[in-house]
Amino acid sequence: MNKPFSGEGVTSGFVGCEALVKAAAAALASDDFTRDGLWSYNVDYFRGQGAKFAFLTAVLPALMSVSEDEMELFFSLPGIMSEEGALSLQRDYEVKSDPGATLQALPGIARGLLEGKLKAASLVNIVRMGAAGSLLKAMYERYPETPLELGRWMRRAGVLWGQADRVKHNYLGND
Repeated sequence: MNKPFSGEGVTSGFVGCEALVKAAAAALASDDFTRDGLWSYNVDYFRGQGAKFAFLTAVLPALMSVSEDEMELFFSLPGIMSEEGALSLQRDYEVKSDPGATLQALPGIARGLLEGKLKAASLVNIVRMGAAGSLLKAMYERYPETPLELGRWMRRAGVLWGQADRVKHNYLGND
């Protein structure tokens, strides 16, 4: 699975390989090469990297459609985006934020809104798409332990993907 924001696959491929090696070793040890015997690959992958990709897939349309001024504002605010955060996004597929530092950014966000450097619609939609992404990430972090649970999980995940897609289409104006 490639990163949804840059099409690179080597790093994410290695994460998948790591999960596969663990699942294959367990299958070899138990002499069980059935879907059940290899299911741990799906669990490891989707609860980890897959959950991060689900979040990014939902959020990135909003982030990628902000103006240059808005992006510069986000990089200038404490707790929003930093050079370390951008590196973490490339390496780990997520930016771990400190809630306290993020709160420190609120005056800068308000100033950006007042000065016209940030559109209210952009901020609202980033928050809305972030909420949809967070629900999807949590869903993937609860990927089913066994194949028997997959159908129910897929139906619930499908509902969340539909909601995320509607938020994206409403935001981008693609009805």
